[in-house]
Amino acid sequence: MRNLLIFLNRFKIFIVFVALQSIALGIYFSYTYYPGMRFLSSTQTINNSLITFRNGITDHFSLAEKNDSLLAENAYLRNRLKENYVRVQTDLVKISDTLHRQNYTYISSNIINSTINHRNNFVTLDIGKKHGVEEGMGVVSKNGLVGIVFKVSDNYTLVRSILSENINISIKLKKNNEHGLLKWNGRDYKEGLFTGLTNDLEVNPGDTVVTRGSHTHFPRNYPVGVVASAEYEEGQPHQKVIIQFFNDLNTLQYAYIINNLTKQEQLKLEKIIKEENND
Repeated sequence: MRNLLIFLNRFKIFIVFVALQSIALGIYFSYTYYPGMRFLSSTQTINNSLITFRNGITDHFSLAEKNDSLLAENAYLRNRLKENYVRVQTDLVKISDTLHRQNYTYISSNIINSTINHRNNFVTLDIGKKHGVEEGMGVVSKNGLVGIVFKVSDNYTLVRSILSENINISIKLKKNNEHGLLKWNGRDYKEGLFTGLTNDLEVNPGDTVVTRGSHTHFPRNYPVGVVASAEYEEGQPHQKVIIQFFNDLNTLQYAYIINNLTKQEQLKLEKIIKEENND
């Protein structure tokens, strides 16, 4: 208390000056319209700037959480797409939950590593066995195909990219369902080859290419790309068809792993045919 009294006594003139100055400014701004508005406007501007700065900092540190939330939401929406369901009762037209069975689900993930300039390229994802990932699952992005799961650990997944010479994915022309295999030309990461289309088929630049869905990796009609060019090769039964991918595998950050819920049933049934052919 003694120190406080000494402080007040030493600075009493300055304290009285500040008090009187504050009272004078308050009266001035209260009874003078323009300066008062300018003062309030300046104060509001400073407050808005501080709030904007604070929100910017908060948003920056919450980006990862927001991205994970968006990925989960996108995975949920993809799980609701009609392409993931198959008809159960084919004699009825009405569409309801009792007529369709879900055939595919999607698991969201982040891409943490990838290559595009090797003969066989890969993509590494930040989820693994603990999250339900298994070898042989298809991997896509929101725009198109990424590849097929090759190896899985507890927390990571290695995907064989569509930019690999030994990957064969069944695809088709959307306009007429003519099908073949997707291969990579080994040069341009933005392009692939559509093999198996005979010379008598009409193939035009701009034709949309989608998945056929004949294997267990991808559902039917998932986007792949568009025909960039189609050329007849002399002495060859098939056209040389180049596809421009919808995906840019050099800039992808997120991917979805596809879980085929009836995969084992299909493989078990097809195994019978293979065994009979080998007898």
